[in-house]
Amino acid sequence: MATETVGRPARVRRGGPARTSEGRRAEARLAFRLLIPAGIVLLVIIAYPVVRAIWLSLYSDNRFGTSQFIGLKNYIRAFTGTGSQAFWQAFSFTTLLTLVTMVFELVIGFGMALIMNRAFRGRGLVRASVLVPWAIPTAVSAQLWLWNFNPTLPHEPHLDREPLALLLGDRHRRRVEDGPVHRTARPGGTADHP
Repeated sequence: MATETVGRPARVRRGGPARTSEGRRAEARLAFRLLIPAGIVLLVIIAYPVVRAIWLSLYSDNRFGTSQFIGLKNYIRAFTGTGSQAFWQAFSFTTLLTLVTMVFELVIGFGMALIMNRAFRGRGLVRASVLVPWAIPTAVSAQLWLWNFNPTLPHEPHLDREPLALLLGDRHRRRVEDGPVHRTARPGGTADHP
């Protein structure tokens, strides 16, 4: 009686011959070298401001003179001092806002991904439209900073209120015009006209 041995079929690798371990190492080194510029950019854009903010938090806030090193006094004051109630109120509101927006973003994003993964007419247009909410805040923010720090633009108090009044409509115009103007003073400005 003859017995047959059944073994697993040999693995067939698609896309060419099997890579050697040296080829994998060379590919890993190349990947690492290609990631270095992105890592440097992330360090400059993210890590430096965080470290700088922590460093500045250890000093007193003296805008017109030299700041003194005070250690953790700012943190102790924020957590337990006279301003602690405002800090904890702001912290709890920010935490709640973050959690709620994350849930909505996750549900909407997951739904959009499922919809865009299906084949339907106009799928390319829908995929392109996903980039609009990502790009518009950057453009709007850039324009606002341009307006705020452009010394050639005249600074008139009604310019701060007018866009908001136009957005809200005429019935809210009086309320907006009566509100305070919060705008950064420009160098060389006066108390009445920053």
